[in-house]
Amino acid sequence: MFRLKLVIGIFIVLAAPVFAYAGPLAWPIGCTPGLDCTGGKFFVGFPDLDGVGRAFDCGAPGYKGHTGTDIVVSSVEAGVPVYAAADGEVLWVAGGRYDHCPNGNEPDCRTALSPQSPQRAGRVSGDAADNGFCSAKEGCFNWGFDAGNYVLIAHRDLPEVAATLYAHLRTGSLTVVAGQRVKKGQKLAEVGSSGASLLPHLHFSVFSRVEGRIRLADPWAGPCGPNFGPSLWQYDPPFRADITVEKSSPADGVVTGAEGAISCGSGCTASFIPGTVVSLRAIPYFGAEFVGWEGACSGSKPECILKASGVQNARAVFRRASPAGVTVASRPSARSSN
Repeated sequence: MFRLKLVIGIFIVLAAPVFAYAGPLAWPIGCTPGLDCTGGKFFVGFPDLDGVGRAFDCGAPGYKGHTGTDIVVSSVEAGVPVYAAADGEVLWVAGGRYDHCPNGNEPDCRTALSPQSPQRAGRVSGDAADNGFCSAKEGCFNWGFDAGNYVLIAHRDLPEVAATLYAHLRTGSLTVVAGQRVKKGQKLAEVGSSGASLLPHLHFSVFSRVEGRIRLADPWAGPCGPNFGPSLWQYDPPFRADITVEKSSPADGVVTGAEGAISCGSGCTASFIPGTVVSLRAIPYFGAEFVGWEGACSGSKPECILKASGVQNARAVFRRASPAGVTVASRPSARSSN
């Protein structure tokens, strides 16, 4: 949930990246903070699970007691996709609620409808009770806020993560149903502003299982905790993967790709959402030829296809071509015929 009145400033999270392979979770939204998660009110709100008004990096959280990570986008109409952060099974879904409440008289807009005990949209294998989200004594897990349209995914095969919640989704955009198996990176819905939301954003919560009970977890690791490490993100920072291209001979060719994001010569490094498929092509200049790839790319074909992850470096090897039709004559013998 995003509370505008508690936003002190805009937190740009594109600090100098230190990439490390860590946990199982991929970035759950199809945009990169500071690049194309745009808008005049751009904001990334971090969790504050301890309720002390301090995020994992000792900076300000989204707000005191924030239970997830908020990622603001420019508009609902932009259709920014929401992706599954890991393989799993859809446990609960809710859809059909307003993206922007027209007035307080609409049933969906009344605070009394805050889903304190979310209803399951159908029975799934293993049952919700087996996953720790419902019990006869305590009922169902309490979100603590009005999630609007949402998807909850159970991750039975992950020791670090029991489930992930994707909240405030766009009305009519859900692509999954309860009981469906999903893969990491699969589209679930689009970013909306349903439920208790003042700006279009994704609220992403992570849950762990502690002694058989479901507890909120912070995917971000830092000196102020509560997660002191390792991070639950697959990459750190989770939203960015860099591809850099080098050339063995700058004057002998160019490398282009990623729909113009890479044009080496001019710009040889570009950032992508991890998992993005990037196509590169090496083009020799007149009088030169392409020999092959080194590093993240390999082979002698001019095309290379990479899946962005962490930091990758590809080197294109060019050389000057021999003039067409020219043969090298053998050196005459030093002996005289006399």
